[in-house]
Amino acid sequence: MALDIEAKILRRVSNRVGQEMERLRGGTRRFGRPISSSASILGYWELDAVEEPEISTPPGILTISGWAASEDESVDVAVRLSGKLLALAVPILYRPDVAEAVGDFAAKSGWSFDLEVSPSWAGEVLEVVAVTARSRRSFGRWTIRVLPTEDSGDQCETDVVVIDGGDDLLVSGVVEDVEVRDGSLDEPCSGAVIAGPVVEDVVVVDGGDLLVSGAVEDVAVTDGSVDEPCSGAVIAGPVVQVNGWVVIDGQAADVIEICIDDQPPIRARRCDPRPDLVDAVVAQDFGAGYYELVAIRGTAATDQITLKVRAVGRSGKIWNSTPVTFTVVQPAQPAELPKAAFARDFEVPVREPSVRPRICIFTHSLSIGGAELYLEELLLRLTAAGVADFMVICPEDGVMRTALEEAGIAVHIGSDPPSDARRYVDRVAELSSVLLAWRCDVVMVNTMGQFIGVEAASALGLPSVWVIHESFGIDVFNRLLWGDRRAEMPEEVVERLRVALTTADAVIFESEATREMLQQMEPAARTRCIRYGIELDKITQYEQTHDRDAIRRAFGFSPADRVLLCMGTLTERKAQIPLVNEFATVLDEFPNAKLVLVGYVPTAYGIAVKRRVAELGIEDSVHVIDVDPDHYRWYACADILVNASDSESLPRTFLEGMAFGLPILATDIFGTAEVVSDGSTGWLFEPRCGSQLREGLCRALECSETELSEMSAQSRSASRSFDGQGYATEYKDLFLELVRR
Repeated sequence: MALDIEAKILRRVSNRVGQEMERLRGGTRRFGRPISSSASILGYWELDAVEEPEISTPPGILTISGWAASEDESVDVAVRLSGKLLALAVPILYRPDVAEAVGDFAAKSGWSFDLEVSPSWAGEVLEVVAVTARSRRSFGRWTIRVLPTEDSGDQCETDVVVIDGGDDLLVSGVVEDVEVRDGSLDEPCSGAVIAGPVVEDVVVVDGGDLLVSGAVEDVAVTDGSVDEPCSGAVIAGPVVQVNGWVVIDGQAADVIEICIDDQPPIRARRCDPRPDLVDAVVAQDFGAGYYELVAIRGTAATDQITLKVRAVGRSGKIWNSTPVTFTVVQPAQPAELPKAAFARDFEVPVREPSVRPRICIFTHSLSIGGAELYLEELLLRLTAAGVADFMVICPEDGVMRTALEEAGIAVHIGSDPPSDARRYVDRVAELSSVLLAWRCDVVMVNTMGQFIGVEAASALGLPSVWVIHESFGIDVFNRLLWGDRRAEMPEEVVERLRVALTTADAVIFESEATREMLQQMEPAARTRCIRYGIELDKITQYEQTHDRDAIRRAFGFSPADRVLLCMGTLTERKAQIPLVNEFATVLDEFPNAKLVLVGYVPTAYGIAVKRRVAELGIEDSVHVIDVDPDHYRWYACADILVNASDSESLPRTFLEGMAFGLPILATDIFGTAEVVSDGSTGWLFEPRCGSQLREGLCRALECSETELSEMSAQSRSASRSFDGQGYATEYKDLFLELVRR
């Protein structure tokens, strides 16, 4: 029910933002703080029923949300309790209403926090602060008043709403703002003797009559749909988006396969949220949706393609879709790229051997993420060792910029690669001029989408190194990169990614499995695997200075609890909803099991994960935690690291978790098996399969303390090969070799 209130609060914020913009333009006050359109940081925050100078709230989840933006700097938003940092986030939520009022720079300025209020917060001071590299702005400070959770005479007046058959929810405010969902099976009564046959109600679901009396949740529905592609559709290829929903016996399907003509079946991503089905087909949003991008090459415009979806339930029951026929129009042959408006013959000066090498880095982001941390770790190590001078070119600013500049690394903020052929060649020429003016010796490109850096290096005849973290085929990645624009884009621009794979001097992968996949797609690519690393000394120091038992007690875990940690942003690819669903099925057998999901952001998927936990009534066993800068403490208190992702190359969380001595329970995809040994340092299971995930959970949870201790020691021992100095040395040797050419 707290999630319903959260959604209501978010809706209120959206509905009232127009009024807030008027206040902002006029320099008015909001919650006691002046907000002026001339300030370097603009923004506001809001939550329900705030009366200055106090926030009155019962224990539990307190949602606060708002927006913060600066026209010329990246902004972080922090929440502090009496000076102690509670949560930190980069505003990333799309806010077109704010952008319309204050400018396009504030388009992605929204943020939201879920704070877990405890009785000990009474009298503490809550403060929300927005911070940039050069300025700080407080949105206000409020004293927390924790309301009693039970009726205590005249101490507090609350409204009681009875939800789901008897649970009392204490709501501060008016009842009319709370959405109540409830139901009842009125007939038949338990133990009744009924003279039949009598049919009370008929619910029509996709052409099949389901005879029900009472709420939808009492009907074990088996049904489904292929929403895309539609039968008879003509689709701009080479990638076809397949999505729909399947319910088998009123539950999510165990496995969903997409069958196209006579090709081997493809497992689809399962358990995507489908709130539109709630009440109409199912009682809860357990994730009936499925989704997949399928590359189809080699077909003619007249070829009819037949697609079927086959799903299998936990009981073995099978659902087959009606066949869908469609046509795929393959892209035209790429035309020749136009000449750049700024065309010239570049002459690279002869490099003086005594001058320290200069290496330019093209990267996609300076925010916090796996590929970003990979780059930061590498550059800081190479800079400290004096290997070369570095400059980073990135299309957008981010929090990592400060650390790079403090290390003496120049940062240039540019723009995304253009999708228009003329602008693309002009951008390549512009970047080549930047490299020439800076007297660059080697170019490094970080992530697949920044292939324009390889093109700029090639125009000058400079050597280039391209680091690819993604685990997608080329056609699918182009669809993900360009989105809906892909169908209208000139093929000569799209094809440059494939060309860059053949011109880069070294294409680097962090796992052999991903390297082999791309090598098969582009045999001419000069590929190589360099296993990356982390700061092992920092983790060792953390463990030496922090007491694991104390951390567990602080989080409310007992010595008998078996704590499973899932570390990573809540997103469809990382499959937290399937994980929650299967975890719920093993709790009766393993009542001391605890699941901690660290990485909540208030996206549609993140909210759906929280809602699913609440629907299952397992909040005492499953904890959903915001993105936490102090993520080491979660490794320190956990027993096992779990990862249910359906697409990963080699997650950084595996390296960190094993360094903390955690065995890994994970899907057997791409590079996972290269670091996790089944039965020794963890347990592996098939991706996109509910029963396999459940079996993996049981294997991990039934493991004895002695066995777990042995696996922990083996994980810690294996992690010694993850020292970040190892990949820094490999890159140093590679860069110097290319400079000498």
